[in-house]
Amino acid sequence: MSPFIRRQDEPGFRATRYGGDLVVGRPFGDFVTASATYTYESVELDLASLAEEVRTDLPKDLYHKSTIVLTGTFDDSEPLFSPAKGSFVATALTVSGLGFGSEYHFYRIVTDLRRYQPLMNWCWRFA
Repeated sequence: MSPFIRRQDEPGFRATRYGGDLVVGRPFGDFVTASATYTYESVELDLASLAEEVRTDLPKDLYHKSTIVLTGTFDDSEPLFSPAKGSFVATALTVSGLGFGSEYHFYRIVTDLRRYQPLMNWCWRFA
């Protein structure tokens, strides 16, 4: 669980973001893992930082965002920090707009495919 408060101070506005992430993950064997992440974020504007003509049209609570991300990963690459052989496959399904007054509704699928193998076998000889 990761709660957060982020303050954003830009030339045209100031905003505060409140929220948190809740992650549950599990390995399935040596190479396969799966996880589910729920994220909630609420964004508030500091209306005093905006020009008067803009201030009247905006609510203090700018928006609420609620997302669920389901991820599956297969990774048999090795060595761990600098892979030279093996494969890595990850797919993430994001569903946004579930619960808590979330105003942004969308679906997204992202897939990452990698294959590690040497391009050439080099032989060095010194005489």
